Amino acid sequence: MSAYEDIGTSINSFIGEMLQKANPSTREEMMALRNHFYAAFEEAFSDLLKEGEPESDIDQIVANSVILELVDAETGQFCRRPVELRYEENDNGIVLTGEDMTGRSSSIVFLSEAYLKKLVDISGQGPNEHRCES
Repeated sequence: MSAYEDIGTSINSFIGEMLQKANPSTREEMMALRNHFYAAFEEAFSDLLKEGEPESDIDQIVANSVILELVDAETGQFCRRPVELRYEENDNGIVLTGEDMTGRSSSIVFLSEAYLKKLVDISGQGPNEHRCES
């Protein structure tokens, strides 16, 4: 038996014990338990991976594809989908770029609060105060 098979067996055993303790009685309760398990599992691994990372001053995050994780509002079903979107994040906000139905590039921009304040200030709509004191 490989190490990965051992992990699978251990996870199945853990889930069985978790189900016995939680004793969900409906499909909705079972799905809520599963969603909490996914979130806790991801958080645990993220914490472990952060421990081994060297300190860095990342100014920008860029990826050519993203993975969306969501819970359907109607069914409670957890979904994880790879999506072909370019993701760019920096202090100014987040830009998602993909293709529209005709194949043309299309972007959605989410500006950060700090950048919105800068825009107001540089457009002359900010407070009428000097930044530098004489």
